[in-house]
Amino acid sequence: MKRLLCGSLLAMILVASPAAADTPGAEALYAENCAECHGADRLGGMGPALLPENLGRLRKKAAHGVIADGRPATQMPGYGDRLDAAQIDALIAMIYTPLPELPRWG
Repeated sequence: MKRLLCGSLLAMILVASPAAADTPGAEALYAENCAECHGADRLGGMGPALLPENLGRLRKKAAHGVIADGRPATQMPGYGDRLDAAQIDALIAMIYTPLPELPRWG
């Protein structure tokens, strides 16, 4: 069973360069590890949306720890045993990159 990438999954991230968002495989890593809980479109599901607008209180370095170690008392597991630091950095860069167009709620 896939680990739940909920809680504040990508709401935990290290200081990653903007180029890391373009790292080949970031989308595939997200689809495999995060989309089940955070939605394929990053707009949330069982877990919160992973958009820069939602992650303002979570510094990238702290986000790295959340992804690697999980978040206690939530459904957010740690992925440090499955993902290396570069992969986590790529995910962080991706989730801190704005969507091309935000949906209109209403």
